[in-house]
Amino acid sequence: MKVMFDGSLSYIDRVHEAFDDLWRRYPGIAAVDRMAFETALIELTTNVISAAQGDVAVDGELRVVVGVAELSAEIVDHGEEFRGYLDHFALPAQSAESGRGMAVIDSLTDSFEYQRIPVQNSWTPAENHWKIVRVLTVPLTTLPPST
Repeated sequence: MKVMFDGSLSYIDRVHEAFDDLWRRYPGIAAVDRMAFETALIELTTNVISAAQGDVAVDGELRVVVGVAELSAEIVDHGEEFRGYLDHFALPAQSAESGRGMAVIDSLTDSFEYQRIPVQNSWTPAENHWKIVRVLTVPLTTLPPST
């Protein structure tokens, strides 16, 4: 599954539609894994788009790979560098209106990584690389042919 985005939140609808197609192709993936992975990925993509500075739209690409034993996704975007830490997430107070996203992603996945690739030259902007992995509760016995 591959979805390009341009910084608008309408992109989230395209991701949901792509997931509907993906789950039809892989009916053997347990519902708990589907829900956890999709929730984590939607949360991450929403955070990436919402973190745009000012009126600057964040563009990028989302790729999802289904393996026999895991689901993985990578988001590559050209937004500002993430300044937080991925090794410790504390939930905010119950009354807080934001700040739970990264902790939710971390709790729903088996691996959550971030890497900033600096500017290489004047034609290649800096990139943020986000990756999440969810190990399947029940591994798939086969994968359908690629299309």
